[in-house]
Amino acid sequence: MDTVFAWILGCAFFVLATAAVIWGRLHLQQQKAETLLLLESSGRFCRNLLVATDAQTIIRAAMQTSIDLLKADGASFLPFDEWRLPFPALHLGNVPIDPNDNWSRRLTDPSARQACKLCQNRTSNAKCVLLVETQRPTTVWCTSLCWAGREIGMLSFYFPRPPLFNEAQHVFLVQMTLSVDVALEFVHKSQVKESKETDSVHQAVLDERVRLAREIHDGLAQTLAFLKMETARMQKLLEQGQLESLQQNLQAHLRTLTDAYLDAREAIDDLRCQPDEEPLHWLRRIASDFETLTGIPVEVRLEPENLSFPPLVGTQLMRIVQEALTNVRKHSQATHVGLCLTRLKSDILLEIQDDGRGFTPLLGLSGSQYGLRGMRERAEIIGADFQVVSRLGGGTTVQVRLPARLQEVP
Repeated sequence: MDTVFAWILGCAFFVLATAAVIWGRLHLQQQKAETLLLLESSGRFCRNLLVATDAQTIIRAAMQTSIDLLKADGASFLPFDEWRLPFPALHLGNVPIDPNDNWSRRLTDPSARQACKLCQNRTSNAKCVLLVETQRPTTVWCTSLCWAGREIGMLSFYFPRPPLFNEAQHVFLVQMTLSVDVALEFVHKSQVKESKETDSVHQAVLDERVRLAREIHDGLAQTLAFLKMETARMQKLLEQGQLESLQQNLQAHLRTLTDAYLDAREAIDDLRCQPDEEPLHWLRRIASDFETLTGIPVEVRLEPENLSFPPLVGTQLMRIVQEALTNVRKHSQATHVGLCLTRLKSDILLEIQDDGRGFTPLLGLSGSQYGLRGMRERAEIIGADFQVVSRLGGGTTVQVRLPARLQEVP
């Protein structure tokens, strides 16, 4: 809940309550029931606004509360336009509807809107455009609703005779219209924020698909293309009767197929793992899948264990871990791997460390460049620093250091 919105509604309720108390003291005996009704209705109205999520709910709350306090037969809302927010035509209670009349169509008819907008009479009777063809005497009392400094529609109340409002009822009507204005602005901002967040999530999903497609192309797709060419080459060796060469190619072919199978298994496991749970859980799941696939033990350490991240940050960290383990499987010849996610003073440090053969970072390992590039890109997306520390015979450590502010506070 926006604190400014809650504060303004609180002030509105305070004004209403103060008016009711003052009015009640002046008419202590004869108006006690009306005072209590004003206080209860005002409180209910403010509570309804606090939980409202759309314009229709807000306007209906204003209509229902006003009907109760003004002792009206019913109420209607005629929207002037659909500027920025879709304002609906509404009616509540006992309104003067002719059995053959389409009330909703009347409230949205352009001529009715224009006539109502230009009308200078706050109180009217049979001459009101909303009372055309009514068969019973009715008085209409109207007040405009505004939002962002502009009239959005007319709120009309229907009485069997001309109403006489007391001072407290007038105060309520003024504060009610102001509160509706604030509530509509809050809902609009919330909807804009939600729309931006939805667009951001959708774009993140599309970007992730592009990255995954590129990674599949750089890895599994190229392996399959190589196997296709090798199969054609082995067919020629068979036709030429070069069985010894064919045997050697078959052995190499089998090793490549095994690697492709492991790549496919790993890709499926990676996609199955989602960052919609605590980091400790998905780190352990990734580690378990890797151990099952390779037989290499993985030690997981998280300090503290209740670390949590927004979905975008969690997704990129998870994919970095998965790609780092893929490199370990393919290139490191390691016998042990450590996964560590630590909260430091101003940073959060993710480390994937192995005890494999290592490499010279400037030269890299054949086939690992694509993985390193993908991990670096993912780190840049979340504003993290990416480093690879390695030396020949000394293992490899992948480090991702991100600002602590990216941590999601429970």
